[in-house]
Amino acid sequence: MVIFITASDTIPITGMTEFVQLLLVFLIGFIGSIVAVIIFPRIFCKLLLKSKTKVMKRWKNGYIQTTPTVFSKQKIVKRFVFIVLLELGFLAFVLPLIDPALWLPGGEKGVQYYEGLGVPPAYVMPIIYTFVPLLLPIVVGLWSIGWAFEDSGLMHYRFDTRPGRELYEIEPVHARFNSFLKGYAGISSVLFLILAVIAWAGVTKEARISDIIGTISIPIVVIISSIPAYIVYAIFTGKKYFLRKNLRELKILKEEDILKN
Repeated sequence: MVIFITASDTIPITGMTEFVQLLLVFLIGFIGSIVAVIIFPRIFCKLLLKSKTKVMKRWKNGYIQTTPTVFSKQKIVKRFVFIVLLELGFLAFVLPLIDPALWLPGGEKGVQYYEGLGVPPAYVMPIIYTFVPLLLPIVVGLWSIGWAFEDSGLMHYRFDTRPGRELYEIEPVHARFNSFLKGYAGISSVLFLILAVIAWAGVTKEARISDIIGTISIPIVVIISSIPAYIVYAIFTGKKYFLRKNLRELKILKEEDILKN
């Protein structure tokens, strides 16, 4: 029996057609990402600093006088690469948990349609391009926390004056936060690629080329969708110094400052 999906088939979870739903979720992703890069740093940076003060009691916060280079080519490339990796990482976590019948046009009919073509339902364009924009505000919002720490020049340091343990440490505040996100993004994005390859490798019948292209083009869509949010971050957050309030400026050490003559 041949199953056909028409443009009038609605998506069960929203009752919308595929076209209308995609327009809505991309609008949510566009606006949500812009809001996230403004709100996330102002809320979560301060919460993290307070939490860090309680957990890392010997560490004190300060800042070094720096000029944010939010539009440097190297920084933009690096940041957008990690946006893509974290997006793939979230997809790796979310896609196996969803019920494709709720998110495909026609519901169960849609699942049968794709399975009849030998296409894994969780990795087809209607689902992938629903969740890519929905996850994007969370992704850029989380990264904007680390960006704000970095662009504000926030540092933390500690001295240990106990006998036999005389030492001092200083490091950027964003280093540990970004390391956690980078670790998750790196591992989980590889997991997503493995799951996608396994899913498509299991196709035994003719697959829709558009769905394969859709999966491959995720990084391009993510980058293009993130550009407006990054510009807004750079203008309204990245060049502001709200995190420096009540903190002392630290001296930028040179090599001769730490070497004994």
